[in-house]
Amino acid sequence: MLIFRMGDTLIPLVHRYQSLAIAWRHVDWFQFWGIQIWIVTLLTIYAAASELVDAIGAARVRELFFG
Repeated sequence: MLIFRMGDTLIPLVHRYQSLAIAWRHVDWFQFWGIQIWIVTLLTIYAAASELVDAIGAARVRELFFG
């Protein structure tokens, strides 16, 4: 996923500046890594919730979270 996001970020910049080296310098790294961290966080929450449902059952999870 990291490679695809990197390509998604770099391809328009390479097209604009006609050089990979120049495009590399124009990447907004704070935004790029912020989005990557957010994606990994959401993926971790999803995996934990999925494992919780598998471990104790969907009905029990509904009861715990929604009364």
